[in-house]
Amino acid sequence: MAAGRVFGIFRTAGYASGLVRRLLRCTSGKIQMSTSAGDSTLAFTFSVLVVANRTADSPELLDALLARAQRGPVRFTLLAPASTGREVTARQLESALEGMRAAGLDVEGRMGERDPAGAVHDAWDPGEFDEVIVSTLPAQTSKWLSINLPQRVAKLTDALVTHVVASETASPRPSVAHTSDPR
Repeated sequence: MAAGRVFGIFRTAGYASGLVRRLLRCTSGKIQMSTSAGDSTLAFTFSVLVVANRTADSPELLDALLARAQRGPVRFTLLAPASTGREVTARQLESALEGMRAAGLDVEGRMGERDPAGAVHDAWDPGEFDEVIVSTLPAQTSKWLSINLPQRVAKLTDALVTHVVASETASPRPSVAHTSDPR
């Protein structure tokens, strides 16, 4: 049990980077612990920060998240920088969260500031997140790639960053109020 407590101290103190994070990655999200009662395995849930806006509800990003979920217990936080405006971003975020949850993913959402690097800077907490997935449009149309966002995020977080190139989906339409017929 002492090993679990020691890890908990590292985790809450924000030291879950470097060696500790690499050790956990190598054990596929499980911590082996020997006790006087025998060996036991503790499950560890990884936490992944997902940065996306116009590609948030793309099939390519959903496929990448499902593939990541296949590797072991994981929860996702979808960070949508408000680069397309707060109202449009809020609709995009809700649409993406619906699709991800419908696919069985454990995901929550956050809206960030307009600048994607600034949004990651504000959201990043090494005690909370273990890795990052950045989803962009293809190189010829991506503003995020023109500022080298995946590399900037890797430098900012010192974490494993996975880059997903995705297609833009149609912007969600404004919701229409529905009334039910009492008949």
